[in-house]
Amino acid sequence: MENKVQVSQELTKPVHGDTKKFVLALSSQLIKESTIEQIKDVLRKVLYKLGVRANNWPNEIEQLVLYEHFVETYGGHRLNEVPLAFDMAIKGSLCDRDGVVVDANCYENFSCLYVSKIMNAYRFWSESEYRVLPTKSPEPQRIFNQDELDDYAREDAEWQYQMFIKNLEITYPESLQPILKKDGLIKDGEMVMDFFKRKADALLEHIYTRINNNY
Repeated sequence: MENKVQVSQELTKPVHGDTKKFVLALSSQLIKESTIEQIKDVLRKVLYKLGVRANNWPNEIEQLVLYEHFVETYGGHRLNEVPLAFDMAIKGSLCDRDGVVVDANCYENFSCLYVSKIMNAYRFWSESEYRVLPTKSPEPQRIFNQDELDDYAREDAEWQYQMFIKNLEITYPESLQPILKKDGLIKDGEMVMDFFKRKADALLEHIYTRINNNY
């Protein structure tokens, strides 16, 4: 199923919980149009949430196989549907076609077979949700203001710092320079990785604190 609904389609009545997250996820790009680095970044967050030990994470060849599997099998889904699927499985709200709750435990083996178990159950759920989404004519897509964009950047910076202090691979750290400079956290000429190391050496647990679901 290729999800073509855009988030700009405003709902005629409120939606909540996983359905609301589903609607928001539909505004992200298609998996088949995503780069391998974008998919790897999503999978790293999923692995972290699943609690898979770093030494059992897929190696480079296995990551390539997983990337090809996602593109070929689930390319019509949106990129942000992937973390939603695994979040639902983790909290026990994802069922297969027989109504059986899907076991989110991958038993330290994040394979194509395991991914298919989660994504196939999610596909069944999302198809049902998609058919009943109440929508009206598309309206102009929402434009995020600068404060919201900054909060998203802070959330990403905090996430990548948490990955760093756990000795996990992070991607594009220098993209965090603007928000770290804006908030006066990084020194002039300092690289982001050096900034992370300086904060980690000072035993700083967080560079941003979550307040009311924002950073």
